[in-house]
Amino acid sequence: MTPATEYPLNRHELFRAEITERGAGVQVVSIGRWKVAADGTRRRAGPALEVGCHRLAGLVRLVADLQRLVEEHQKEIDDASAARRASA
Repeated sequence: MTPATEYPLNRHELFRAEITERGAGVQVVSIGRWKVAADGTRRRAGPALEVGCHRLAGLVRLVADLQRLVEEHQKEIDDASAARRASA
């Protein structure tokens, strides 16, 4: 059995991460978006991101940095919107 974890996006879609083995025992993490059918079956929907397990810590740092940038950008948008409302 392939170790996996899932994160629901809505009742029809989820992110799924799996650890698989390729070639000469190389472990790979595969992260993709999956569709969930009414009967509960799942199928991959679109491309997946795959990296060697030894690269996972770097990927986690990359996503954390991206989340920080998104939050900073959203704060700038919110501040600008509040300033426009205050001056109106």
